[in-house]
Amino acid sequence: MTSAEISWLSAANNLAAGSFLLLFGRVADLFGRRWLLIAALASFAVFSIVAGFATNAVYLDVMSGLQGISCAAAVPPALGKLGGVYRVPSWRKNRAFACFSAGYPVGFVLGGFIAGVATDVGTWRVSFWAMGVLYAVFAVAAWWTVPSDGEQSLGGWNMKTLRQFDLVGAVLTVAGMGMFTASFTLTGDSEGGWREGYVLALLIVGAILIGTFIYWQSICRNPLMPLGVFKDRNFSILVFALCIGNLSFGGNLFWISLLWQRVERQKPLMVAVRLLPAGVGGIVVNAVAGLVMHKVSNKLLMVVGTASLVVASALWSATGPGLSYWALSFPALLCSVIGVDFQFTVTNMYVLSSMSSDQQSVAGGMFNTIARIASTIALGIQTAVYEGAGGTADGADALQYRPYQATFWFSLGATFLGLVAVPFLTIGTQGAKKKTP
Repeated sequence: MTSAEISWLSAANNLAAGSFLLLFGRVADLFGRRWLLIAALASFAVFSIVAGFATNAVYLDVMSGLQGISCAAAVPPALGKLGGVYRVPSWRKNRAFACFSAGYPVGFVLGGFIAGVATDVGTWRVSFWAMGVLYAVFAVAAWWTVPSDGEQSLGGWNMKTLRQFDLVGAVLTVAGMGMFTASFTLTGDSEGGWREGYVLALLIVGAILIGTFIYWQSICRNPLMPLGVFKDRNFSILVFALCIGNLSFGGNLFWISLLWQRVERQKPLMVAVRLLPAGVGGIVVNAVAGLVMHKVSNKLLMVVGTASLVVASALWSATGPGLSYWALSFPALLCSVIGVDFQFTVTNMYVLSSMSSDQQSVAGGMFNTIARIASTIALGIQTAVYEGAGGTADGADALQYRPYQATFWFSLGATFLGLVAVPFLTIGTQGAKKKTP
């Protein structure tokens, strides 16, 4: 597979998830969170198993996109459940959301480890089948353990409830965000890059549809994305910082994993083993966040988190022959999880606390949509940077570190922008000190 085809495996997932998160957030708030969460987990299992039978890159990319839709259907109801059950700020709510936030780095690394073991034992197909079985177990566990939607006031499947669903907004966001983010990913797969007519057309039409969507949200009676929350400076800065954190964490781990495989000739299993510190670190960092969010200024946590991401990108941008894993990548991995986990937990708590209990899934879908779109755009840019630096050249040049360094330099610049923004936050602690049930 080419670099563009490989990047599409990740980009297709992010593109699909980012396009459908808002839609499923509203569906979960209107029609129920439990059934949507179970259906999402079950469908992810099915698509993973089907992906294992892929015969070409396009087949695999399509399945990755369908997996992304399943992810989009799972995240809003899961966040909505947590936000609805833990309505009052408390130390227990902090810990619940810290556990949820730990799923990002742990899932990323655990998924890679399972895939690495499965691929080492069999083929890459076994990794998809293993994921399918795992998510089938998750779906059954969710059916058994997730409580009914007692925290919601559901209207049922009737015209009164359907009129509260913003169908126009759903069409605009899916089409607009899909086209816009696809244009960034396609630049790496086309010979002319941005000069290609269809790439430029997707970018322009997508941008127009997104602009139309934003205007529609400002006048719609029941919008998918209430724009009023962005008037809150803390809300906007937190979401911006989280976008930067997502693109840095996901992008850096994608390219360093590719470097280990292509340049250093590491087997998939060894790549997964090298990533394990991120999973273990994620558990520890989120445990700390859950314990201190109601005692320590969350602005300080955001500054520490964003600065850690800057350090991680700086370390990886210096990668090259002769530098050991322990000297460079190990500390970079730890800094990465410190950064993204502090950011995700703090932003999660603040965003969900900014919206009413009947909009918790929409709130979760909202900031995850923005973060996913940022990640997809960043991966597209990084792919173009990688190829522009000689990443697709034949012969010895393809084995040089310079193309990978270029992607990390892009990430370093982005994280520095986040570091400039977070000092303008005015948030303090989140969660009452009093232990409430």
